[in-house]
Amino acid sequence: TQLEAAHDIARRLASAIWIRWTGAPLVIAHARAGDLARATEVLDAVERTVVPSTAGGEGADGLRRTLGERHLALARGEVALATGAPAEALEVLGELDDTGTPRVALLRAQALAALERWPEAASSLGSAREGATRQEARPLLWRIDAAAGAAYLGERRRREARRAFDAARATATALVSGLDEPVLVAAYRAGVDRIAPPPPERTVAQAAKAEYGGLTRRERDTAALVAQGKSNRAIARQLGIGERTVEGYVAAALAKLGFSSRAQIAVWAADQGLVTKEPGTGRTRR
Repeated sequence: TQLEAAHDIARRLASAIWIRWTGAPLVIAHARAGDLARATEVLDAVERTVVPSTAGGEGADGLRRTLGERHLALARGEVALATGAPAEALEVLGELDDTGTPRVALLRAQALAALERWPEAASSLGSAREGATRQEARPLLWRIDAAAGAAYLGERRRREARRAFDAARATATALVSGLDEPVLVAAYRAGVDRIAPPPPERTVAQAAKAEYGGLTRRERDTAALVAQGKSNRAIARQLGIGERTVEGYVAAALAKLGFSSRAQIAVWAADQGLVTKEPGTGRTRR
């Protein structure tokens, strides 16, 4: 709403500079909000109204664009990417330098990722992160991590994706930690959730495993029987499994809990309340 008002003033002033400076962020805002029709309408109107500048003269790479024109190129790239035309976005960004411009590097990385050009996307994300870190641009840093997460998902590297999304969410949360604007913060968090999704909720089994030092249900059952002083053979008989399987469960429990003896497992199982449960059923022993 504020950008629409500013852009309207710029158009009434017939100021080429301000038409570009208000038009570019307005286009990006509409594109990110999903209103691609309005984004395209504003972009086309700006390009019809404002004649490209020749400021700066000719350089080694051709016509040097003003800062306002570079912002419009970014806006055009965002619209192209949002409309499913990553190759067009790359073409638009072709003349822009990533060095010192992390927004360009990020958008280029997103377009490359959409084309499944993973190594190039990773390189551009690295450039974007380096530039944003140097500029202390935290609002951009979380988006870079979110884009990295999306790229990792595309490569089916789920663990790396989760770490990247978690990093993005941590930075995004820190940005609004001091704000007392509930409605604004709620909308912002919803946007973060769309770009950097939260981890899925744990199942009951996953929650129990996390609660008990990473031990699986069978490993917890074995630990409870160890605490009752039973031998591996007796445990195998009670649980209906092989003795070697029991040995594996005991070894796994020792490794996960960082213990070196069955006595330590017994003390731990008692402290966790596992001994009061009937192994394999979850029912309290009588």
